[in-house]
Amino acid sequence: MAKDYQEPPNFLEALFGLIALPGDTTEELLAQKDPPFGATILLCLFLTIFVPVGAQLYKYGSSIYDNNAIFSIFFVIFMTILVFLIIEGLFLQIVGIDIPLKHLTASVAYSSVPFMFAIWLIYIFNYLATGNLSLLRLLMTGFSVDSDRFLAITPFAFFIAQLLVVVVFFHCLRFMGRMHLLTAISVTFLSLIPFYLSFIVALLLGNSIRPGTFDIFMQIFASPNSMRVFG
Repeated sequence: MAKDYQEPPNFLEALFGLIALPGDTTEELLAQKDPPFGATILLCLFLTIFVPVGAQLYKYGSSIYDNNAIFSIFFVIFMTILVFLIIEGLFLQIVGIDIPLKHLTASVAYSSVPFMFAIWLIYIFNYLATGNLSLLRLLMTGFSVDSDRFLAITPFAFFIAQLLVVVVFFHCLRFMGRMHLLTAISVTFLSLIPFYLSFIVALLLGNSIRPGTFDIFMQIFASPNSMRVFG
């Protein structure tokens, strides 16, 4: 890796930089011997999802939500990251790109920032539009109200977030692998195969914990308003 920058960005600069200037920001972060903020960002990702869950439990009580649903959501996210790190690491070795595990892990964390921002924005606009967190209710109960039109926009929001995730990961791979533009683009798109494979594996495992988990996640990224009660 390149030498350490004298003044790497602080945490907030890193977060907003990964959205506004992903190329420069990933280079500054990954140039460090120990890329900063990776674990903190992943912690923020889990807090982004589970702090609202805790707030809903405090407000409405535990009887309205299935405890298995909470664990299955955590499990899906954790297993997606873990399995992706394993498969992606093997894939990069096969194509001759040697990236230290700590830098690959940091890259996954940095790439999750657009997804985390998308969740924040969805929560905010969801609450302003409906007065509640209907997306969270859908995840926790497997049920959505047909009249809740806000959920119809969530697939588009997550699609844009996925594109931004790919952009950040592209910059990470290009810098760490010292790759030319076309090579980096090719490796990035091929990396989508390990990612979606990891996600599907995590969903299938999560479905064994809470039946219907696979269907709920799939419908969120496709047509949430068609959801009914699962399992």
